[in-house]
Amino acid sequence: MNNEDTNNTPSYGEIEIFLRQGGEDIVLHRQKNLIVNSGMDLLAKAVAGQQFINGMYILHHNAGTPVSPDVTTTANYYQTTGSSATLGFQRVPTAALPSFSSTDGATYNNNTATFMAITDGNVAVPVAGNEITDGVSKVYGAALGYLDPDDMANDVLYAAVNFADIVEVIDELTVLAGAQIGIRWAQNFIQP
Repeated sequence: MNNEDTNNTPSYGEIEIFLRQGGEDIVLHRQKNLIVNSGMDLLAKAVAGQQFINGMYILHHNAGTPVSPDVTTTANYYQTTGSSATLGFQRVPTAALPSFSSTDGATYNNNTATFMAITDGNVAVPVAGNEITDGVSKVYGAALGYLDPDDMANDVLYAAVNFADIVEVIDELTVLAGAQIGIRWAQNFIQP
């Protein structure tokens, strides 16, 4: 997955992974995301008022090999390939309405919508795949998108990210008792 060159693209996102413990957010890592093909469908549906970004998949593993997204990745990919005896995910609603900011109001450039989701410590059994176990499970990636309230088969992804290859971060992303993993997902829109 390579979405590093964002200088010539009209849209890119950056995620911030944090650990929430005792009411404090400790930022662990920041990186760019990959906007998947179905993300353009979701963006058009959002403009048409049909669907909207309202949640994330937060991916974990206990001993398996994490799956990596590419531009063709869909929600079904995580529901099947990303769910097994060693892989799993939680469907997590966004914690609030997205925030909006702009760094250049004169040219309407670099507008940003930011979404946030936090794992639920009361949900030991994920939506799909293996159980989340304190001290064992490692959060390795996430996906941002529309979560259908009635049937996850209708979920639509906007963007995805895998941070499992970042050695210095992965140990810090082990699920700890009394702490939750959170993700702030900023989506920037720039003039081409």
